[in-house]
Amino acid sequence: GVSRDTWIVHMNAIEVQKGLPGMLSYGFMEAVPAAALPEHLRRWRKVWGDGYQIQPSGERSEYYPAVLLEPSTEQRRRLMGFDLASEPVRLEAILAARDSDEPTISRNIVLVADRDKPNEYSFQMFMPVYRKGMPTGTIGERRRALMGLVFTPFRMNEFMRSILLDRYQHIRVQVLDGDFIAGAQSVYDSTGQPDGKILRAAPKGTSALGAIVYGRQWTVLTSPRPSFFADEAGSGPWIVLTGGVVISFLLAAAIWQVFAIQARVRSLAVAEALHGETESRLRAEQALRVERE
Repeated sequence: GVSRDTWIVHMNAIEVQKGLPGMLSYGFMEAVPAAALPEHLRRWRKVWGDGYQIQPSGERSEYYPAVLLEPSTEQRRRLMGFDLASEPVRLEAILAARDSDEPTISRNIVLVADRDKPNEYSFQMFMPVYRKGMPTGTIGERRRALMGLVFTPFRMNEFMRSILLDRYQHIRVQVLDGDFIAGAQSVYDSTGQPDGKILRAAPKGTSALGAIVYGRQWTVLTSPRPSFFADEAGSGPWIVLTGGVVISFLLAAAIWQVFAIQARVRSLAVAEALHGETESRLRAEQALRVERE
């Protein structure tokens, strides 16, 4: 089956702990049809112990449990077996990535570790992994070939602070998840905690620019802070607008960096570790597909 030791070696090789602040971990979730659940539990209990279970419990046609997560901590080890597809927001992004063979970012979520923290918004990026040698030219083929997905959670506050650093101290920067037509939710505010409100138009005095990144529409709002007028008198609107353009570019570039690291995770760890499945598992899953057809 999948070797956790090999996964750790590859995570160390690409230095995942040196990723952008806010990027919490790199994990792998396995796609498990209901009929293959007993075999999945047998394999992963050899890795995580007899207490390994799919969480939350309940009968579903397919499960997407987290089985690998690095860097490892005690809290993250307790998340092994958590079915990420049990929550609608994550499921939406998982299925979009599976069907498109493209990295996909979820709508905003609250991480399990942050449930007691108000207005701490996070996202997850998913990248599909298909079985080596199986065709993936159509949606149906990709669904049959899916092995699982690499996933990366990141907190928006830490992520944006790593992008802005000490730049733009005189400009208020807000990031909204979505667009004004469908309703955009405030998920980051450089002046404090975002209020989570849904906006359908740019507030008066702000400049708005959209940034579409891996399936998500984000809107960047910029507006002058009181200190701005003391330092930048005379050129206000243009500097605010230019700042918004640059910030949108930096945001897209940072997400691209997440994608680049995920691509290395898939190409290195997946090729050698995740594709190293046992013949018995392949035969079992092939038999299951024949039975379904």
